[in-house]
Amino acid sequence: MIRVLVIECLLGVIGGAIAFRLAWATSRNRVLSWGVVLALAVLAFFLFPDHPDRWMVREFGGVPGSPTPGPLVRALHGFCPLAGAGLSWMVLLGRIRAGLEEERRFKDFP
Repeated sequence: MIRVLVIECLLGVIGGAIAFRLAWATSRNRVLSWGVVLALAVLAFFLFPDHPDRWMVREFGGVPGSPTPGPLVRALHGFCPLAGAGLSWMVLLGRIRAGLEEERRFKDFP
């Protein structure tokens, strides 16, 4: 059961990081990028089920009938994209400090 929850959380972290980075690349606006990730987290919180799929639990060696606390699973679905966006934001801040995120719109070809 823990394996399935870890996999779901890692997928949420990756999804949040990708969503943040794509929103940043298109808009270069911090508030809009965080808004996109927050909307993704809210959708994941409300649309994903509050229990892991029985097939996945059985496939990864868990007991299919083991109880899982629904609020914990929903909290993971909501928190993991935000954690991924936070990691992506920290990496982006490092890139900005290093000068790798400057706009190259009107510069000549190098």
